[in-house]
Amino acid sequence: MASIAVLTPADVREQRLKRFTPHEQQPRPSIPSSSSTIDSEALFHLGFDPEAVGRALVSTRGDAAAALKVLQRQADGVSKEKAAPAEEAIDDEARQLELALKMSLEPAKKAPRPSTSSSGANPLWQPPRYLPAGHSVERGSKTLSLVESVRVRDGGYAWQAASAFLDTGNQAITLIDPVFAARHAIYKPDAAAALLGTATGFGQAERWQTIRGVVPGASTRAPVVTVALKVRDQEMTIQAAVSEMHGHDLLLGADVIARLFEAGFRLGAGSM
Repeated sequence: MASIAVLTPADVREQRLKRFTPHEQQPRPSIPSSSSTIDSEALFHLGFDPEAVGRALVSTRGDAAAALKVLQRQADGVSKEKAAPAEEAIDDEARQLELALKMSLEPAKKAPRPSTSSSGANPLWQPPRYLPAGHSVERGSKTLSLVESVRVRDGGYAWQAASAFLDTGNQAITLIDPVFAARHAIYKPDAAAALLGTATGFGQAERWQTIRGVVPGASTRAPVVTVALKVRDQEMTIQAAVSEMHGHDLLLGADVIARLFEAGFRLGAGSM
């Protein structure tokens, strides 16, 4: 592979000076070796500007030798003034070239990666997530357990805590334990009849539902009442059959579970 010659800023400056020299520098007037023998007429033949020669003779009162010195000083000053801008331009170009060469030889620097930690995260990369009012870990979780702590509204329109079992095989209707229903005045027909008479519908069954158990052919008739239920942050009004059960206050059926699935909830793998 052929080698490539790299010019230094000094080499570039020297080449630039050579280019400027024939255009910028004018040939100096030929001056006799002995200025004492020169006269006023000869000054006009040495290449100086005639007006400059005239001004020099006036300023020296006709002394040709002194006027020649004045003309020489003026010529040297003009040459330096013309050379100064060119020198400055060349120096500035050389500095820029030196900087460009230095930057091209430096290894490329990698841009810093944005921090992924929560303490130093850029808010434009990791904007704060929106959380609804009253958000909590329990309400924010979309995974349901097989047994959930729910709330049921009692006869006094207050929320009461209850234990509910999610029965995915129950396609009929949600069940509520008669002891829980009587304790919270949800279904207590005897007490309501004693206070208000048998003609009142308070505390009575709204309708009756046939409940079939796990034993083939076995069934029972159960009263149905309207219940206000809250599971996690989902509030709903359902009809529940009052039927005896053991271990839980409610047995949630497909009527409730389907609504929870529509709201984005799911059952955990260990609950299936």
